[in-house]
Amino acid sequence: MIPFKRNFSESDWAKTPKSVQKEYLRLEQCVFELTKGNEQLEKVVHKERTKANKNSSNSDKPPSSDSPYVKRTKSVAYFKIQQHRSKEAFLDLVEDWKGILISDGYRLYQSWLNLRQTCLAHLIRAAKALTEHPKPDIRQFGENALEKLQTLCAMAKEPPSLKEWNEFYSGFIDLIFDNCTKYYGNEAGKLARRLLREIDSLWVFLEVAGVEPTNNLTERSLRFGVLWRKRSQGTRSNKGNRWVERLLSLRQTARIRNLSSFDVLVDAMSCYFKKQNPALSWIYE
Repeated sequence: MIPFKRNFSESDWAKTPKSVQKEYLRLEQCVFELTKGNEQLEKVVHKERTKANKNSSNSDKPPSSDSPYVKRTKSVAYFKIQQHRSKEAFLDLVEDWKGILISDGYRLYQSWLNLRQTCLAHLIRAAKALTEHPKPDIRQFGENALEKLQTLCAMAKEPPSLKEWNEFYSGFIDLIFDNCTKYYGNEAGKLARRLLREIDSLWVFLEVAGVEPTNNLTERSLRFGVLWRKRSQGTRSNKGNRWVERLLSLRQTARIRNLSSFDVLVDAMSCYFKKQNPALSWIYE
């Protein structure tokens, strides 16, 4: 049932050609779905805003539940613990860094002024979720999107020829545009529009040498800290947060360099008691 009034009489409607009636009903249904979608979106936005306004200083969760950030390169990992995910927290982490950002689809990251590679692993997981959808058409879209995204990710190891790329690009664009409006009010349309928003950042790894198609390295670096926090309940002070940041940064950087973080700490403590400066040249290698 359409929850709004039609501004014409039944007699006028009866005089309207069948083809016009059919098109009107189609457009009317589109308006209804858009209205319904906006109402659902407002509920989600309200829920997320409520969630975003809660952190360790105004909820019953300990500071250990505050969001960990990590800036990871192929040679260094740098951790920061913030109360919540925000623009201020992100800028505090990156400071004046101007490199290529590999990230998920968080809207703040999409406004990055320099080059950005969207993490394909996040998109692949979203497509996989659709392959289990009960509706056949949405499931089919999920399978098609999954196949395209996995093919794109595989190009990191085997770059495509010009012909292969043109065929892939044509099929990928058709998949996105054919489904952006077709599935407006459901998960398939949401993923199609997300791919459209991210399209300029999907294949930076093919254009710039050394860029990865996913941020899996960063996710793996976070894993140890997340598991430690769950087991120990983390810290309950800003001083404790700073300690965790430094220890995690040291551990993960040493791990990247194939060094023992324990040996590095032993050397640092020995130098401290001897009033000597520890050897830090390995950090800059």
